[in-house]
This record gives sequence, C-alpha cells and structure tokens, in this order.
Amino acid sequence: MDKAALATQVPKSLKARLDAECGKRGITLSHLITQAIQEKLDALHEEEALLKMAMERLAEPGERTYKDYRRALRLMR
Repeated sequence: MDKAALATQVPKSLKARLDAECGKRGITLSHLITQAIQEKLDALHEEEALLKMAMERLAEPGERTYKDYRRALRLMR
C-alpha cells in the first residue's frame, strides 16, 4: 500500500487513550488511526447514500415526509 504522512494534534488525554488501546490490542497507533478514519469515512458515505435514497423516495407518491426520514436517520445513529 502506498502511504502518505499525516500530522495532526490531538488532546493529550486522547493520545493517552489511543496509546492504551494500541497496547491492549497489540497494534500500532498508525494502524488504529487508519482503521478509525476508514470506518468514519465509510459511515459518512453510507449516511449520504441513505439520505439520497430517502430523498428519491420522497418524490414517490404516498411516501413519508422529509421530517420522518430525518427522524429515522437520527434513530439509526
């Protein structure tokens, strides 16, 4: 896998939690952060896809309101 460097600043308390979790799981900080970023991006993509599907369904006759779909999305989180 081709890699790029990523530098960021996080609160010391979060860094301590990350280090503890990596130690507990026997993984590197790089692996944990890469996995977390990938999972977050996947979740955002899925949410966008669900919202797009909901908006398309709103155009169909007899479907629920936009407010109903937003409420349903909030319950899924």
